[in-house]
Amino acid sequence: MRVILLFLLFLVSHRLLSQSVDTISIKNQLALILEQDQKTRTKGDSVKFMHQIDSLNLVQIEKIISLYGWPGKSFVGRSGNNTVFLAIQHSRLEIQEKYFPLLKASIAENESNPSALALLQDRILIQQGKKQIYGSQIDRDPYEVISEHGFQKTEHCRTTEQIYTRVKTNHEKSNRSNQYDP
Repeated sequence: MRVILLFLLFLVSHRLLSQSVDTISIKNQLALILEQDQKTRTKGDSVKFMHQIDSLNLVQIEKIISLYGWPGKSFVGRSGNNTVFLAIQHSRLEIQEKYFPLLKASIAENESNPSALALLQDRILIQQGKKQIYGSQIDRDPYEVISEHGFQKTEHCRTTEQIYTRVKTNHEKSNRSNQYDP
């Protein structure tokens, strides 16, 4: 009888341990994704393959999100959380729209950086042919002239603190609705 109980205890404990989430490997995976993402944008390495790299990164990110939801700071750390945001930010409009509500909910739980919402919301609006809210999206033309996309409002946010304040204010006004236009 004792042997059976020990065996059952072993099976239960082994099963519980095997089901626990290996956050270290997830963090390592996200660190590699971040390295690939930024290497194409900052060092000019593999720029011609940027879209393919972004697509491969997105496959991994979507798998993580499907298993665990939007990975917040308490789960994957600040860097890992930012990596998830960057992969979504560098994806197609449909993907950005799909994950916007998850990012918004993560911010409401203080698990993601509010400036990420400003960046993603502005990018979504621009791709929809609308004016941005926070002024976070700028382009460089071939002659190195920086051009800003249009704004919904006349004020322009320039600091992270201003963006944070506007995100928080707009978030409170929208009562956590999933609309892109506050």
